[in-house]
Amino acid sequence: MKKKILVVDNHPVMLKFMANLLEKKGHEVKTSKDGLSALDILNNYIPDIMFVDLVMPNIDGPRLCKIIRGTQKLNNVYIIILSGIAAEEETDFTDFGANACIAKGPFNEMAKHVLAVLDQSDAESSKSFSKEIEGVQHIYQREITKELLSSKRHSEVILQNMSEGILELTIEGRIIYANLSATSLIDTPEEKLLASNFIELFHGNDRERIKKMVTKSGVRPAVITMDLPVKLNNKLISLNLLPVKEEKNKSIIVIFKDITERKRLEEESMKTKKLESFGIIARGIAHDFNNLLTAILGNINLAQMKIQSEDSIYTILNDAEKASLQAKDLTEKFLTFSTGSITDKKPSSIKELLEDSVAQTLTSSNVEWKYSIPDDLWKVKVDTEQMKQAIINVIINAKEAMPEGGLIEVTAEKTTVDSDKKEAGISLKNGKYIKVCIRDQGMGIPEENIQKIFDPYFSTKDRCTQKGLGLGLVITHSIIKKHDGYIHVESKVGTGTDFYLYIPAV
Repeated sequence: MKKKILVVDNHPVMLKFMANLLEKKGHEVKTSKDGLSALDILNNYIPDIMFVDLVMPNIDGPRLCKIIRGTQKLNNVYIIILSGIAAEEETDFTDFGANACIAKGPFNEMAKHVLAVLDQSDAESSKSFSKEIEGVQHIYQREITKELLSSKRHSEVILQNMSEGILELTIEGRIIYANLSATSLIDTPEEKLLASNFIELFHGNDRERIKKMVTKSGVRPAVITMDLPVKLNNKLISLNLLPVKEEKNKSIIVIFKDITERKRLEEESMKTKKLESFGIIARGIAHDFNNLLTAILGNINLAQMKIQSEDSIYTILNDAEKASLQAKDLTEKFLTFSTGSITDKKPSSIKELLEDSVAQTLTSSNVEWKYSIPDDLWKVKVDTEQMKQAIINVIINAKEAMPEGGLIEVTAEKTTVDSDKKEAGISLKNGKYIKVCIRDQGMGIPEENIQKIFDPYFSTKDRCTQKGLGLGLVITHSIIKKHDGYIHVESKVGTGTDFYLYIPAV
């Protein structure tokens, strides 16, 4: 019975021998020099039988078999391994989905086994497997091959246990090897990743950068440092691309690291230093400004005592007094931000703090609110006035994000942080916390502004039409931090913003 057969082997003599042998028996034969080119053929050609070498460049035999077994349209292909290392290495070829195995040896002996296994494939289901290696009795062990295989196994163990992702690419950028860290970082199984285009893993400007790097890497090394990382699978990545120049096969080795956490800690450290510097300046300004305001308010009061309340000048002085008191309130905010650790902490009900803050801020506004706060929450040890101010600042921010009105949802829950289940990106000591979420339905915050919202005087509002100096969230960040808590934001343009506050529980 005529079969469609694909032979995959990197040795041209073996390909010629197999093609001649099988075509004489009336079979249709295609040949391929490695696993990658075999996959290209398999895109448009489904053979009945495949002969596959184990050791090949550009995707070896075991990996090729796994890809085939993971592809539904190739499920019924009968795979026969042609092994040149059958005497030197015990290989359970059924582990990677092959149906039979023939040892490479003298051509006249090997031909008998090839034809016998073909007959066997007719008699058996394509799902059947035989663990016996045909023809192994006609070959002998070679010490140099055993040593090379042992060295290869050691290298593979090292590569598979490295924390860095390691990929090997063709000059065109197709992936022909991936270690475990690489498949984990990219979040794609090896059989799906191999033969895919490395450049297409990236998007937008990052894709263009990688495309240029891959083109250059055929000639010289290229690097993407952690100062300007690229994004891969929502992770920040640094890259090293190294050319491998061999006589026959040129390739590119990619070494990449997930630096997301490192960048986050670096930005957190920079933010802390920036806020500390600002705090020192703010404290000095607030002290001097307070002294000036005391004198201004004192003189306004003295002037008011010398005239009648009906006098038009009294109204002017009254407006000046109000403005001075607002300025005094601003200095209080500066002092709240710039003072050191908070000492007036006592066990308090977070439920009461949240409900009082929401009612105080949203009553008589065009914004509705709803709670999801259980009664059995742990208490929090806080300076109640300062923590209330921190919560109010977040609620004001949420209200101002919805000038036409909307809904603010306030939720709170118990959570425990430990080293085993620490939430991604959350920098907290181990322990018990109350996790508060304040969610609005506003227009959201652009991704490029998320990291700036806790910077002094940063605001997305139009300063000409909106009140506020951009200090509310800075003060909130400072208060939460001084309580050994944590605050972070999640937002998408058009879908609203979630503020998460982690407050240590008693």
